[in-house]
Amino acid sequence: QKSRRGVVNRLPGFESIELFLYRAGMPMSVRVFVIATLALGLGGFVVGYSILRDPLQGLGIAGLAFLPAIFVEVRRRRRMAAFERQLPDAMELLCRSLRSGHGMRAGFQMVGDEMADPVGTEFALVADEISFGMDMRDALRNMGHRVNHSDMPFFINAVVIQRETGGNLAGILEQMARVVRERLRFFGKVKGLL
Repeated sequence: QKSRRGVVNRLPGFESIELFLYRAGMPMSVRVFVIATLALGLGGFVVGYSILRDPLQGLGIAGLAFLPAIFVEVRRRRRMAAFERQLPDAMELLCRSLRSGHGMRAGFQMVGDEMADPVGTEFALVADEISFGMDMRDALRNMGHRVNHSDMPFFINAVVIQRETGGNLAGILEQMARVVRERLRFFGKVKGLL
């Protein structure tokens, strides 16, 4: 298994494929994804060429190799859209936790326990990383890298700066949640008009 994994690690874009699958919430390893892609492409070409006797048409059928990537991309978009919808609720829950006197790690754990995937999963991972001794700044940056959502840098910077300088983090999170929710409502209206 070690040598097989080593081969996959050397493939170009390994990290991006792993991240691509993670963001889609796919329980599939990179190796399985690569094998499925190659098998569909090669199988499509062999079947197409053997039936049609034309290499160009065989290459056209080899386009089946794109099916796994298309499927994962659809899943990725749905999961990231769900994260975007859940983020304001997560911020408000974190805000309530802070106002109740809980620390940041406990607040992230509360969001992880009470909210569904993907927000619940991501916030629980931050809580776990902090519990294992990782600096909060690094744990938050890891979440930003895993999710890659446009609102995450603002959220991460707000948490990091307020922890270092002090101030009303709960109030800032409440305002951010309101802004994100209003933006989502606005874009929802725009989509409804198109």
